[in-house]
Amino acid sequence: LEEMVEISKSTGDIRANELVPQSVIFRHDAFWTSHFGGTYIFLDKKTTTVICDPKAPGFRKSRPWQVSYLDKSDHRRVYRFLAKSQRIDLPRASWMEDTGFLEHRAEMALRGLVHELEPEKDLQNIDAVWLQTWMHANASAINKDGVYPFLMRMKRELDKRGRIDIDEVDHDFRFQIIRARPKHDDAWLTNRLISEYVTRDFVTRYVFNKQTFYTDYETYDETYRHHVVETLKQTYLRDKAGLRRRLFGLS
Repeated sequence: LEEMVEISKSTGDIRANELVPQSVIFRHDAFWTSHFGGTYIFLDKKTTTVICDPKAPGFRKSRPWQVSYLDKSDHRRVYRFLAKSQRIDLPRASWMEDTGFLEHRAEMALRGLVHELEPEKDLQNIDAVWLQTWMHANASAINKDGVYPFLMRMKRELDKRGRIDIDEVDHDFRFQIIRARPKHDDAWLTNRLISEYVTRDFVTRYVFNKQTFYTDYETYDETYRHHVVETLKQTYLRDKAGLRRRLFGLS
């Protein structure tokens, strides 16, 4: 009886409400499912787009005249779909200059590379001087990896021209410099999809793609786990709404 009284404080008098809901079917125009190793579904007016690994066990295509199937590993086609459907913000000074977006991606890429080359290094104890020295000593590896030099080159181009000609950017790098269009209904899911391609940016993965983040986390050693946790504490967990607004334009 006491439990019923406590429940009534939050539910009110249910005798005045219908026990049978009016709607039992709820439509989702875009969603992610863990089936087939992770599948993205986007619904537009004339077609449905499925993005996944077509080689996943049990996966098969159906109704190809209505459904467009994209291999998640095909960067070119996935990017083209997001751009054509106007789900992304292209790299322009209007949203990049004040957000620190490129700087964030560059730092994530560089620190991730440091860990890959020197896994025993505690990244919490490095400063700008150490990092600059390390970059000089490992210039060949940084250039071979390509991500950090690319982002720095894009930053210089943005500062000079106010925009980046993404048609001249290699498809493997395009996801580094785009984000979901904030006002699009599928913004969160689109940012989740983008996070699949920026593997070192664990902050973005934690915000939008926690399943993949925790899968990655299981592979980290204790030193890197400590760095990841402390970075999240100092950035996203300190002001979740603020970081989402600043980097991704989400209110």
